[in-house]
Amino acid sequence: MLPELPLELTGELFKYLSEKDKLSLAQVNKKLGCVFAYHAKGKYKSLLVHEEINSNEAYTDNELRVILSLCGSNVEFISMLRVKVVDELGELIEKNCINLRHADLMITNENVDALKRVLKMRCIEKLSIDVLHYRGSDLLQHVNPYCKDLKLESISMGQEQHIKELIHLEKLNVHSNDARNIFEICSHLPRLRELTTNRFEYPSDVKQDYLYPELELLILSNFEMPLDLPVCPKLKKFILLSSECNTENIADIVSKYGDTLEHLDIT
Repeated sequence: MLPELPLELTGELFKYLSEKDKLSLAQVNKKLGCVFAYHAKGKYKSLLVHEEINSNEAYTDNELRVILSLCGSNVEFISMLRVKVVDELGELIEKNCINLRHADLMITNENVDALKRVLKMRCIEKLSIDVLHYRGSDLLQHVNPYCKDLKLESISMGQEQHIKELIHLEKLNVHSNDARNIFEICSHLPRLRELTTNRFEYPSDVKQDYLYPELELLILSNFEMPLDLPVCPKLKKFILLSSECNTENIADIVSKYGDTLEHLDIT
């Protein structure tokens, strides 16, 4: 009966339904799907797909298919923190979320194939990727090469070398216990303005005088001083966290960056 009602009346009834009921009705036929899309408007600019959300609030795969199919163009931010993601959802995001700008993804062995489709979307400017539960070494090869802002958590050994190819990066936050010589890797990123990283494998026999021509913010954590720091002719802010540092080390930092440095924080 509901599908046979005039569109105006159906739209009025939608105002009194829960989101779950609207999503169920949207799957009945095309007409009700259009009514759902109309009433959704800007609701799904941010789409959270998390396993830890209360079961009454979490979206089923069918509900996500409806949202992505009918309202995908509204989505600007998606947070996908599910262990398992069916390939079809990855395809729907890739096809319909044409205005997606920021994605927060947890990569696992179970969802990696579906989420590779999201990683490569050229509309995405900002990516946050947690790869703690994925041990492959090919993941970063799939990242949109025009990405400007990248956060990497727990990348495994060997993956970090692919960062060099992301030459449009302006912001990079990389934390890993396995990464090697991030200073050398980031010297290949000519537009990098902000770098945050933790202690990495640091070759003591190699002079670390790499040039970062545009870097303005450098945040380092858990490093041992003294440290060969990169050359940063535009550095304005330097933050050193949880690192052993004495007066001589501070003097070296000021001597190296004193001409441009506006803020120094050593905690």
